[in-house]
Amino acid sequence: MVPALEADPTGQYLPPRSRDALARQWRQQALLAEDELPAGWRRGDVRRARLQNHRLGLPSGGPWHCPPLIDGLALQQHFQQRLMVDLRWSCRSTQADWRRQPKPWPRLVISESQRGGRGRLGRSWQSAPTGNLYLSLLVSLQRVDELSLLPLLSGLVIAELLGRHGVDSGLKWPNDVLVNGAKIAGVLVEADLASRPARLAIGVGLNWWLPATHRGALDRPATDLREQLGNHALPDRTGLLRDLTEGLLQQVDLLEAGQGASRLTAWRSRDLLRGHRLRIDDGHNEYLGRAASIDEQGRLLLQCGDGLKRLSSGEVTRVWIDQ
Repeated sequence: MVPALEADPTGQYLPPRSRDALARQWRQQALLAEDELPAGWRRGDVRRARLQNHRLGLPSGGPWHCPPLIDGLALQQHFQQRLMVDLRWSCRSTQADWRRQPKPWPRLVISESQRGGRGRLGRSWQSAPTGNLYLSLLVSLQRVDELSLLPLLSGLVIAELLGRHGVDSGLKWPNDVLVNGAKIAGVLVEADLASRPARLAIGVGLNWWLPATHRGALDRPATDLREQLGNHALPDRTGLLRDLTEGLLQQVDLLEAGQGASRLTAWRSRDLLRGHRLRIDDGHNEYLGRAASIDEQGRLLLQCGDGLKRLSSGEVTRVWIDQ
C-alpha cells in the first residue's frame, strides 16, 4: 500500500484530494500577485489578467496561466517504500529544520514556494510560486569519506538531466549549474556528522520559470527552462522531480559504495572555471590564481603565484575570461 501524503504543522501538505484547492491557490496567489500586475490593475480582473499573460508570453487557455501541478501521489507510487514524499504549497524552506524531520528517511520534501529559501553562504533564493522546483532530499549515509563530492555530483545530476531535455549547461565549482553564464540551478548540501549514520539534506533549486520581475531582484544573471526551451517544450515538472530524485539517490549509493570519484571525469568535462583566472574568497583569505579543475576530493585546484592551492570551499567572486 502506498503511504498517504501526510499533514504536518510545519507546512501545508497536499493530499490528492486538495488538488482543486491548490489550483485555486495558483490562480489567486502565484501569477496574479500584485507585483506581477501593472500599476492600477486589480487581482481577479479576467481581461487584464489575459493581457498580462500575453505580455509575459504565456499560453492563455483561460484567464490565468497555471503551471502544471506536481503530482505527489504519482511520485509516491513511483518510489513506493524507497522514500516518503512530502509535498507542500508553502514552507519557510525545504532545508529548514531538516534534522527534526520525522522518519522514515529517505524523505523528499517539495514545496511550490518558500518564504525563506536559502543558498550557500546564507544567501536568499528567489522562491516564488511560479513553477520552479524547490526540494530537499533527506538521506542517511554510513560512509562519509567521499562526502565532499556530494555537492559536485548533485550539480552533475542536474546538468545531465537538463541535457536530456536539450539544454546544454556547465558546472561552476562548487555547486552552480549555468547556461551561457546564467544560473539555472543551485545545490546546498548540509550534513549532521554527529549522528550515526550521518544524516544529509541535499537542497536543490531549479528554475522552471523565473519571471522578469523576480530576475530584477537578483545580483547575478539567471535563466530558466522556459527561456531555454520555450513555452511549448517545457518538461513536465513531476517527471523532472522523479528523474532528478532518482539521479540524486544514485549518487548517494555511489558514495556509500566508495565509488563517488568515478563520476569526476564527467564533472570535469563540464567544468566552466578550468583554465580561467579567478578570485576566490573562502571566508578567511582571498586567493588569485588560475583554475586547474578539481582533485579527487572535489577540492578546487588553484595555481597561485606562491604555488598550488587546494580549496575545499569558497566563493568565486570574479572570473577573468582570457581572449
